[in-house]
Amino acid sequence: MPLASRLLTVGVAAFMSVAALTACSGSASGEQSTQDACGVLAEGLGNVQEQVTAADTALTDGDMTTAQSNLASASAGLYSVSPQITNEQIAPILDDLITGLNDVHAAAEPDAAPDALDAASSGLRDAVQRFNEACGG
Repeated sequence: MPLASRLLTVGVAAFMSVAALTACSGSASGEQSTQDACGVLAEGLGNVQEQVTAADTALTDGDMTTAQSNLASASAGLYSVSPQITNEQIAPILDDLITGLNDVHAAAEPDAAPDALDAASSGLRDAVQRFNEACGG
């Protein structure tokens, strides 16, 4: 499954580039700023980097069971960040990142067709792109 793995790797690289560049700042109005939400989400993405990288390696090796386990862990890790993100622009991106990870997880069946896994990866790639656009990556 090299193509699907490559697509997941692109997502990992995008996660980490934004995580490294995004900083938090306080909001005077009490509402969560986009910058604050990006910082929280970037930290959450950094916290799941190991699981996503391990899933990518497992996909490359054809070990779908390990890939599924790591993707489930990454999704749960991002889900735990949800209550901390109240910004109306960033919260839907987090939801789409979680959905994208869940879709790839569901498609990573031992007998999955490569095109099914590639199709499932497209939602994750789109969410990463939206995150990069919104957060300045």
